[in-house]
Amino acid sequence: MNRKMALRQKIRKLDFQSLEIFYNLYVHKSVTRVSELLSLSQSTVSYSLNRLRTAFDDPLFVNSRAGMQPTQKAATLIESISEILDKISHPDTGSNIFSPKEVETVFKIFAPEYFEILVVPSLLKKILEDELKISIELIRPEEKIPYDDISEKKIDLAIVVRQKHYPYNLCHRSILQDKLVAVFDGDQTGIEPLTIEEFSLRKQIFPSPWLTSNCMVDSWLNSQGVNRTIAVKANGYYSGLKMLTGSEMMMMLPEKVFNKIALQHIGLHSRQAPLGLPGFELDMIWSHSCSESPANMWLREQIMMACEGINQA
Repeated sequence: MNRKMALRQKIRKLDFQSLEIFYNLYVHKSVTRVSELLSLSQSTVSYSLNRLRTAFDDPLFVNSRAGMQPTQKAATLIESISEILDKISHPDTGSNIFSPKEVETVFKIFAPEYFEILVVPSLLKKILEDELKISIELIRPEEKIPYDDISEKKIDLAIVVRQKHYPYNLCHRSILQDKLVAVFDGDQTGIEPLTIEEFSLRKQIFPSPWLTSNCMVDSWLNSQGVNRTIAVKANGYYSGLKMLTGSEMMMMLPEKVFNKIALQHIGLHSRQAPLGLPGFELDMIWSHSCSESPANMWLREQIMMACEGINQA
C-alpha cells in the first residue's frame, strides 16, 4: 500500500466534525475562530485536534505569532480532506434544476405558530397563483428541537428562536427579528411603555405556541427580581386572544403578529413592553447535506423573500 492510500484510509476513519475542524484550522489558523464558525466550544475543537494529531502521529498545526501554522503533513492532507468535505456537502442530486411546476414535492417544515401566521400565507399564495405542485407539511414544535430529524433530512427546514449553538452538521440563517408588546382588550390604557410594576401586577394570559415551560419574559423578570401572575396558559396565540376578549387581563404577543391580526380584533390595543425586555430573532436551520439541494435551495429562497417583505413592513 502506497503512502497516499494509507493517508486516505486514516482520513476515512475520522468523523465529519474532525474533518471540518481540520479544514477550518487550515484556513483560519485560529482555534477561537473555528469554534465560533462551527458553533463549538474551544475545548471541543482542541479535543478534536488532539485526536487528529494522534491519528496522523503529527502536530499538524503549530502555534506561532501568525496563528496556527500547518505542518508539512497537514499540507499534504488538506487536498484529500477538502475533496471529502466537498462530496459530503455537495452530493450528486442527479439534477441541478428544481421544477416546482413539474415535480410533486412535499416539504416538511418544523415551525411555530408565529411562522404559520406571518410566513405560510405568502408561501401558499405563491403556490396557488403559480400552480405549483408543492405541498407543505407543518410540524408543531415540542420542547426539544429535533436536530437528528433535521440532520437526517426527515425534516426539510426548521424555524426556531435563535440558539447559542447549533450542531456542526446543520446550517442556519436569520430570517426575522421581532419584539414583544403587551396586548389588552377595551379602552387604551396609555401610550407609554409599561412599567415593571404595571407588568407584574396585571393578571396575564400566557400563550405557549412552543409547548415549553421556558419563557424569555420570565427569565428577564427574574433577572430584575420580579415575578408576574399567569392566570391561564393558552395553547397558542389565537386561543389566547379569545380568552383575552372581554377580560381585564393582558397577553404578551410578538409585535409583528399583533400588527397582522389587529384588524380582525378591533377592540384590542397594545403598549410597549417594559424598557429592557429583550426582543428575539428567528433562524431557519437545515441539514448541511441539503445546502446545495435544488429543492431545498428553492424553499429557502421563497421563505427569505417572504420574510424580507415582513421585516420591511
